[in-house]
Amino acid sequence: MYNQIHGKAFIRKMIIMKRIKIIISVLLVIAVVAACLAACSKKNGNEEVVTIAVNDELNEETSGEAGEGVSEGAGEEVSVETSNTTTATSETTTVKSGETSTSTTVKSDKSVKKPAAPKAPSNFKATNITYDSVELSWSKVDCKGYTVYLFDSKGNPLKSDNTTKTKYTFKELAADTTYYFAIVSYNENKAGKTLSKVVQTNAIKTKINDKSRKRTIQIRLPHDSEQEEIEIRIYAKGAKEADIITKSAVCNGDTIEFKTDKKYTVIEMVEVILKKHDHSVSVTKDSDIIFVDASGTGIDNIIVDDEI
Repeated sequence: MYNQIHGKAFIRKMIIMKRIKIIISVLLVIAVVAACLAACSKKNGNEEVVTIAVNDELNEETSGEAGEGVSEGAGEEVSVETSNTTTATSETTTVKSGETSTSTTVKSDKSVKKPAAPKAPSNFKATNITYDSVELSWSKVDCKGYTVYLFDSKGNPLKSDNTTKTKYTFKELAADTTYYFAIVSYNENKAGKTLSKVVQTNAIKTKINDKSRKRTIQIRLPHDSEQEEIEIRIYAKGAKEADIITKSAVCNGDTIEFKTDKKYTVIEMVEVILKKHDHSVSVTKDSDIIFVDASGTGIDNIIVDDEI
């Protein structure tokens, strides 16, 4: 009896092990098939990427690299990259039953690689600062060219330009104003463009314009149709008393403008007095165009626009 029971258990065990072997064999076959399908899919996917991405800009970020007298964190990160290869295209025109159809075949040419990224310029600094310009210089590196960037005091981009030299001057800047500057070196060929890391300056402030010159005064008036007698007092640096200019205008919300007859080196303050409104407004920053908002009443405003 014992031998009979033991024999049946042995048979069941053999059957189970045989089924396990069959299952493992099936799983191995499935795994091999899946691997083949994945390889084919990956190959097709790579070919599609080559076709689509050639000559497109890739948003690959670059990070700042500090040099002598240079700090990170100001301005804008620059990101421009292109694909690794160029493409060749062939066009086939077929005429059938009076209709013309054109098909284009895109072929990838892996013989052209995008160039290696150059080193970042070093010793990037301002070498000459005036009231309306900043000259920048840097050490030469092995590259095709450089792109220089101008930012305002809040890091907003204002201008950029390319150069192959190691000096560049940004002109037509506002006097007594803070700017930031950045630079990247780049290499470029048919396959694309590569950039170095970004190098940036510390905050750079243009000088006060101490050249003797006339000023343009702009005054925004209230909007109440009153005939107003306007007194403008100009306090020049070093002067014992203010120069006084009088104007008459209807307060219709417009902005009146005039240029001073006298030249000034530095103006410390311009005060505008609306006599009938018993209202005065002062501005304390000098510029070529001094804008005074006198449209309010009973409140002293200080508004200066360097550029209008």
